[in-house]
Formats: sequence, C-alpha cells, structure tokens
Amino acid sequence: MYKILKTVSAVFTILILSVQHSSAQTLGDSCVDYNVADKNVAIVKKVAESVKLVAKTASEACEIGEMVDPVNAEAFEAAALAFELAEATAEVVAEIAEAYGGHPYGSPEIINIPWNNIESGDSLKSSTLTLSDGDTILMRRKAGGTGKFTFEQVNLTWWKGIVAFPKDDVTKWYEIVCLQDDRKACTFTLNPALSQTHYITLSKAKTAGVHTNMYLIENWGAAPTDYDYQFSWMRD
Repeated sequence: MYKILKTVSAVFTILILSVQHSSAQTLGDSCVDYNVADKNVAIVKKVAESVKLVAKTASEACEIGEMVDPVNAEAFEAAALAFELAEATAEVVAEIAEAYGGHPYGSPEIINIPWNNIESGDSLKSSTLTLSDGDTILMRRKAGGTGKFTFEQVNLTWWKGIVAFPKDDVTKWYEIVCLQDDRKACTFTLNPALSQTHYITLSKAKTAGVHTNMYLIENWGAAPTDYDYQFSWMRD
C-alpha cells in the first residue's frame, strides 16, 4: 500500500511540474511567446496523456486487488479513488494546456488609458483605473522620465501580462511583460510606436488559470515618453 500511495504522489508531482514548465520559460522581461508556448503545450499534453494511462491502469489494478484481497479491500478502494482523481486531473491539465497554447486573441474590451490625467509631480502620485471585470490598477507617473514602465501586482499571485498581437496575424503573440507568483514586478521601456503594428492588451489568468486577454489598450500610441510610469494591479 505504501508503494501505491507513493505512486499517487509521483503522479501529482509530474502534473504540477508540467504546468510549472509551461510558465517558466522567459524571453528577457517576457514570459513566453507563441513559439515557446506551442512547445510547452506539446510537452504538457504528452505527459498528461501518459499520466491518464498510468492512473487508469493502476485504478483498474486496485479494483482487482479489492476482489482478491478482501482484508485490504478498503485500502485498495481508497487507492483506486486516488488514481481516478489523478486521471481526472490529467484530463483537466491537458485541456488547460490546449487553451494556453492557442492563446487566442479573443474579444478584449476596448479601453483608453488616461495618460494625460495620471497625476504627476516630483514624486510618483497615483490615479486609479477601475475596469469591468473587477480589476483595479493604480497608475502613477513621474515627470522628467524616459518612458520607463514598471508593471507590478500587489498581494496577488495569478498571472498578469501586457501582451502584443501583430495586427496582421493575432496567433503570433508575445508577452511584453508578465507577472506570476513570486515574480511581482517587471520593468520595460514604453514604446508607443508599437501600436502601429500591434494590438496591446492587459491580460490575466482566469478560470482554471487560462490566460485571457481582457482589455485592448486602444490609445497605447498616445503615451508620452517623457514620464516614468508605474502600473500596480491591486485587485482582480
């Protein structure tokens, strides 16, 4: 029975490591682009399918064990249920990987950042951006800057990102910057001209951790670059 429980633990460890691997690759301040994501999805789906097969076989073996060893029937039943749970978890992981890899542009809500109304001065003062899905972003800017843009989240851990999609092919996305878990803040140089060729979205992880493009920043190109900015995602 110890070996059975140890195997169950190993199954879940494989699944967890697979999901972590999907978000661990980085490209400078970007977490992933479509190339990295496609490779990771293939790995995760393959692992998930293997786990499903192993878990199903082990569950069936435990059911046979119940019949041939009535004394330990209760323990075999518990192990069978654990393997069934592992099989179901693997199925969910595979579905999440599929959604993650496709990373469709979707239908983000169009928003405009009030670049010229963000409070400024010698210190970083703030304004609040309240968005439709319950998201709150505290915006600060400081005059005399060079377009340095700090993106952070406060007391939150789920993935957040600023994602760029080429206007001529929205399947070839890349993350300008991203946050997740212990990665609380990243800094990059604001490039308003990017909006001429790309859609820029504020994105976050939603149900089952699937990365979702929530808000299309329509006026990214209007951002003055003689300020430094700090956007703090306070609520999701």
